[in-house]
Amino acid sequence: MRPVNIRPLNRTDAAIFHALRLDALMESPEAFGATYEEDVLLSLDVVADRIDQIQVEPQRVVFGAVEGEAILGIVGCMQESRIKSRHKAVVWGCYVHPSARGRGLGGELLSHLIAHVAQWDHVDALTLTVVTRAEAARALYRSVGFTVFGTELDGLREHGVSDTVEYMSLHLPRRHTALTSE
Repeated sequence: MRPVNIRPLNRTDAAIFHALRLDALMESPEAFGATYEEDVLLSLDVVADRIDQIQVEPQRVVFGAVEGEAILGIVGCMQESRIKSRHKAVVWGCYVHPSARGRGLGGELLSHLIAHVAQWDHVDALTLTVVTRAEAARALYRSVGFTVFGTELDGLREHGVSDTVEYMSLHLPRRHTALTSE
């Protein structure tokens, strides 16, 4: 087994990211707000734009658990774009391929993401959504400190199947900036 490198993805990773994302949408459709039918139509340029890191407000990053040439897991985060909401960032697309589950990659991805986003100016909290039937995902999010702040009955619906959605948040530790005097 090769070592797994948790790193921000970039435009050059678009094809392998897109392949894993499509696998995720087929294997666990209930876990995503998007559908396979929507995402399969995206061009690689659009995918590259979505995963390319942005380091100015509103910031964005997508981390991948990379082993050799394969991406085994992914998680993204985007700072809210509206000025009044920029103190929050939304976690999205967390997924680990079934062949790589049980290795702690989901927790590693989230830990890297949380540490990275904690360095973003003005971001104090992360939010995410998860369907209540996704027990493993809910347990993973709770294990890194997310808590439920609300639920929505019939929050997602696909092919006539309704899912209750939980809204979760994690407040990031405050960074203390030393004051300087002149």
